[in-house]
Amino acid sequence: MSLKSIAEKGQLNFNNIKIAVIGDCILDVYYYGNVNRISPEAPVPIFRISNQEPEYRLGGACNTALNLSKLGIQTSLFGFVGKDMGATYIKTYLLENNIEYHLSDVSNFPTITKNRYFSKNQQIIRIDREYRNKLIHDIDNQNKLIKSFKDIVGIFEVYDTIIFSDYDKGTLYHPVLKEIKDICLNLCIPVFVDPKGNDWDRYKGAFCITPNWEEFKQICNQPNLAKDADINIIADYAGKICRKYELEYLLITRGAQGLFLADKNDQPIVIGTETKEVYDVSGAGDTVIAVFAAAFAKEFSMSVSMQLANIAAKVVIGKLGTYAITNSELNYELLKYKDEEELNDTV
Repeated sequence: MSLKSIAEKGQLNFNNIKIAVIGDCILDVYYYGNVNRISPEAPVPIFRISNQEPEYRLGGACNTALNLSKLGIQTSLFGFVGKDMGATYIKTYLLENNIEYHLSDVSNFPTITKNRYFSKNQQIIRIDREYRNKLIHDIDNQNKLIKSFKDIVGIFEVYDTIIFSDYDKGTLYHPVLKEIKDICLNLCIPVFVDPKGNDWDRYKGAFCITPNWEEFKQICNQPNLAKDADINIIADYAGKICRKYELEYLLITRGAQGLFLADKNDQPIVIGTETKEVYDVSGAGDTVIAVFAAAFAKEFSMSVSMQLANIAAKVVIGKLGTYAITNSELNYELLKYKDEEELNDTV
């Protein structure tokens, strides 16, 4: 089925899809105000907060799960939080958005929080609260999370796909990543990974990894590779990565240059993005992997799945802060493609 035929058919429905997200749970906090002068105490701006209460949003793996749920997908989330108010906010918002969660509460581990300060729609500073210790690396805590996943998969349901949302905060530490990935591979559940860092051996065997451009250059050891380089050159590097880490696909996000999908046979699909005002790219990667994995689970071709992810990404980068696209928004955007020429439907 092509993108055009989906648009002509009308309502895109994901209600019969089940996806689990495993990764770093983060609470995003937003403060809005103004900067009008410099402090007399030091050469720093004075930020005057205008919102009486901070605005709380789901971030990290929680935002990936939120994107899935907003599309109408039956969504589960696995991860770690602390025993604090941050965890309470996260659980409350997960419940409000019909996301089934299996979160391990870790004592003396503050829930990871990103505090963003905006003046006139411009982020001026971000203050992170994250205590990097070995508590979530503790084997008992790791095994507790693994057991939660095994119990759900083994007793109640099998997911259509699994998403690992890696923000390098410690959740996807050995053995969580390896154990859950092996379970999925044994059950033939496709694994999608939003990666972090250079250690991709731990992602080996995944169905698809979705790096941004900087992450792709890093893993290829090609720091000077340009986003607008010849597609065959990019495909060659991407194919080598796929073969090295036994991946079926590599989906690269390239900002204004759009999305680049390649497989182990060096066969690329490239989709450019329309020029539009970009307010904030935070969380855009969460949207891309969520929509891409969901469309694949819906048994759309890789090119159509890629196009849907690209459409969704264009919506969220036009919003301020972390944002999850809704199913109605995605369907509204699809209406614009009824008269578009169809793209090639295969890799």
